Amino acid sequence: MSRRIYTRRAVSRGQGVFSHQITITSMAGVGGTTLYNRLNRTLGDKFEFATAGGIFRKRGKDLGFQDIESFVIHNNAHPEEGHDEWCDDQQRKLGKRNRVVIEGRLSHIFLPHAFRVLLVCPLHVRAQRRHEDTKGSTFEGELIKMLKRDVRDSERYDTLYPGWFWQHKDFDLVVNTAFNSDRETEKRVLEGHEKWWWHQKKKNR
Repeated sequence: MSRRIYTRRAVSRGQGVFSHQITITSMAGVGGTTLYNRLNRTLGDKFEFATAGGIFRKRGKDLGFQDIESFVIHNNAHPEEGHDEWCDDQQRKLGKRNRVVIEGRLSHIFLPHAFRVLLVCPLHVRAQRRHEDTKGSTFEGELIKMLKRDVRDSERYDTLYPGWFWQHKDFDLVVNTAFNSDRETEKRVLEGHEKWWWHQKKKNR
């Protein structure tokens, strides 16, 4: 496999088309982290891996916050400090490399030439999964918490990136994890990326 695929137009504009970047986008509870971990086990010796959440947590730790919750509260209260923008810039920097997998709510925006994967799943299925994974929780409680998080995330992204809304046409592959197992989802992503890569290679000859 070639390291990069360039078109003459892309080169003239200074835009490299990277053939081996993958972004994973999903809402909470859909399975983005699970897919990320599976790909890490499968491709870990060939790709760099990063998550937007991991970048954000490291930012908070470097600034002296004891846990992610306290940093989130501080960040929400002081958007003028620009921590969200800083974390987004770290993803853009990773986007200058080839062979990288990034999982995050908006990673597909920061790596526009990547193979962009969107995972979707109905709210009630996501809440049921979280309920089964969380001891002492109730389905209704997890449903309310997940809905509130969806709204909070949407409001935050609307402020940072107006028009960010996830439209299926903006992605190269959309997988509904309610109807695909973790293994099937990973298989579809790997096969989809391979087909996409060959298409890019053929198109840019």
